[in-house]
Amino acid sequence: MNPIIILAAATVISSRAPAAPTYAMAHHAVSTSSSNAQALFDRGLTLYYAYNGAEGVHVFQQAAAADPKLAIAYWGQALSYGPDINNRIDEAHFSKAHEAIASATPLEGSASPEERALIDAMALRYAGDWGRHERDEADYRNAMNALAARYPTDDDVAALAGEADFEDSPSLWIKNSSLPEPSGYAPQIARLLDGIVARNPQHVMGNHLLVHVFEPSTDRSRAVLGAARLDAMSFAPEGEHLAHMPAHTWVDVGDYAKAVASTKRAVALFHTYLASVGTDVPHAGYLGHDLEVGFSAAAMMGDSENAQLFAQEIDQNRTRSGSSAFYRLVLDARMENWNAVISNSANTSIPGHLLRALAYAETGDPLNADREVSRVPNDPSDRSQNRNMLQMVRGAVSALHGDGTKATVYFEEALAVEQQSFRGEDLPMLFTSEIAGRSFMRLHDYQRAYDWYAQAAKRYPNDPRAYLGIAQCLAKLGRSPEARAAYAAYKAHWVGPLAPESP
Repeated sequence: MNPIIILAAATVISSRAPAAPTYAMAHHAVSTSSSNAQALFDRGLTLYYAYNGAEGVHVFQQAAAADPKLAIAYWGQALSYGPDINNRIDEAHFSKAHEAIASATPLEGSASPEERALIDAMALRYAGDWGRHERDEADYRNAMNALAARYPTDDDVAALAGEADFEDSPSLWIKNSSLPEPSGYAPQIARLLDGIVARNPQHVMGNHLLVHVFEPSTDRSRAVLGAARLDAMSFAPEGEHLAHMPAHTWVDVGDYAKAVASTKRAVALFHTYLASVGTDVPHAGYLGHDLEVGFSAAAMMGDSENAQLFAQEIDQNRTRSGSSAFYRLVLDARMENWNAVISNSANTSIPGHLLRALAYAETGDPLNADREVSRVPNDPSDRSQNRNMLQMVRGAVSALHGDGTKATVYFEEALAVEQQSFRGEDLPMLFTSEIAGRSFMRLHDYQRAYDWYAQAAKRYPNDPRAYLGIAQCLAKLGRSPEARAAYAAYKAHWVGPLAPESP
């Protein structure tokens, strides 16, 4: 077994020097007499586990330079050039991985039997040319599962086999499935991961994959354990993605405060990392995702302070990339600061028009709402967030005109797009069921409003706005004890100024 251990990230140069930081790090003993090469190999493997493959390539190259006979260091380069569940391989990286593993095979004489088996499996992954890489990927996956059976107590082999299986399991990404558990490779991956964390609960990749694999499951208890363990570990700045991962689970289970805390830690690590390497690195693209998850979680619970911090940085990054900044506008809409949304006319993007249209609808101005909607293309084939928001706004405007039937048609299409487009930690900017609930409240149709709010509460655990809407509807329906319980749930999960129990 090759457990994950905590390694010093820097050498203490004197007994009087302050203690060096310690980071969670992979350790897989390899065939080298060089302690430097071993440390570099471990760091490279950790970077792959953190889905920072570009940085991992550089570190594995350093390991090969430290011990030119270390065949497994070239295997590590091929591993890092290759795919992970977030990044598919392209032809250029395929060629580089092919070259790297070709450098490993002549050195197999100095490798251990297990290392030779890993190198041979990777050679299968890049055996042919780009045109047949999908078939070769299947050969690699089969070889890794065979190795996991041959070395049943090697946690890294099991983790790499699980990762390979997961890369070929798109069905695992289907959220809210009617299946009791995800299909595809899920049972096989679950067995591998259960074995890893049973032997070594601190295994970085084991816990990372627990979060991913059990995101769509009806039972997220294993994801919660993985997230909690990752939250308790310390990571080097270059491994920030591992600090971010718990936020996925915390959003999934409705613990938005923990999601915000995980995001703040990951973003701080990211800033430190980018300060040392610059922003022109492939991994830099993850920062926007980290910030958006944190923003959504903070906005969900009414944490305006942290949501504003996340929104400000997202907008700054979007502005630098030439895209119009509008997350502050989204935050005003999420906090129902409708006058602020209306007064912000600078953003002329499609979402900007739609947010203003919704603000006009929410403030009882259908003429201006229709004017903003008229500036948005109407494409029924569009299944993006824009279509979701457009139909949501149309529903709100229809309700404003007193047409609950037409409003329902629009809201149902908006909800269908929302369910298709937003999964797991990726929350929508606005929630169809909440907007629909408010719209039917204004029509005094409290039962239908309750039904919409109940949908929101079911889909998004601990949604405080849904709890508030449920409480207000139940109060109007004369179900006072249930209304008080729902209002208590709202208060438990909302950190902003409290709304009254009765509308």
